[in-house]
Amino acid sequence: MAVAANQYLFPVMLMGDQLDDFSFLSTDTIETFWRQFRFPEGFAPRSVRFGAAFDVTAFNEARQAWQTANIENAEEVFEEAKGEMKEEKDEEESESGTPPSADLAIM
Repeated sequence: MAVAANQYLFPVMLMGDQLDDFSFLSTDTIETFWRQFRFPEGFAPRSVRFGAAFDVTAFNEARQAWQTANIENAEEVFEEAKGEMKEEKDEEESESGTPPSADLAIM
């Protein structure tokens, strides 16, 4: 779940071109990254591009906050989908008149 929830935020965090705003990346850069699956020509991580001015602690705090929020959102959506599927199945069973215990497919 964590991998799926975070696959879109890491390129933004890594490839952004601002020192202290980790939430922005041009749409052209992200589109090129996903279509060609490579970093832009001349790419260097923020820590290299900004040197001592780069605050790794702030970066890690922002990354952790995004990661936690994305995992929580993904888990919430997953649980909602499971609940909807169960409701649909229960509805189908009640409409068909087949008691759940008689349905061998769910045993």
